[in-house]
Amino acid sequence: DHLSSPPPQVFHFGAKTEYLRLSAKAGHVFEGRPYQSFGVQFSLGRYRNAAFFGPREYEGIEETAYLNFLYQSIFESTTHKFRTGASILLDRFDERCERTPYARTERVPGLFFEYTYAPADELTMVAGIRTDFHNAYGTMVTPRLHIRYSPAEDWVIRAVAGRGHRTANIFAENAMVFASSRAVGIDATVPFGYGLDQEIAWNVGANLTHYFLVDYREATVS
Repeated sequence: DHLSSPPPQVFHFGAKTEYLRLSAKAGHVFEGRPYQSFGVQFSLGRYRNAAFFGPREYEGIEETAYLNFLYQSIFESTTHKFRTGASILLDRFDERCERTPYARTERVPGLFFEYTYAPADELTMVAGIRTDFHNAYGTMVTPRLHIRYSPAEDWVIRAVAGRGHRTANIFAENAMVFASSRAVGIDATVPFGYGLDQEIAWNVGANLTHYFLVDYREATVS
């Protein structure tokens, strides 16, 4: 008699993705006023993802419609430019993970305004603010600020700050979890989607870049 190990278990994985997108944009520049224009953008999309990880199965469908209107012009001179507009996003999700259904529809109309101050080639400042109205999460305000300053031709200083809102698609974005023995648990806190709040982030950063030549080759240090 002797001990023998059981035959190894075979782990099967498979995935299929389908993506269809239709988009277009059109605009008009006013005659004699190249700084003044308006434009319209729209897109329609359908995304389907089906996968299995051993005994675990996942299937999700996303249908998206997006419409955006923009208008840009100046205040007195091209030193002071602005861009404004309105948009609406419709997003429908229908998912099934390990036989549990998850569905949500997001309707997000929004308005935005952006001001650019460019007194010289060496300095550009862009300040913007956007307000969106989410059907489940309410009003979302997202400001941002970008500054670019070049004290010399081969030096550039950049600084950025801003806020962002995002609804996470927790299954599609964390597929690697299913290819393991980990259990998936969701601590629901709100009655929408997966029961999770939105992700909200503040971002702040700065960058210093120097351009130079090594022999005759271009080089950069940041």
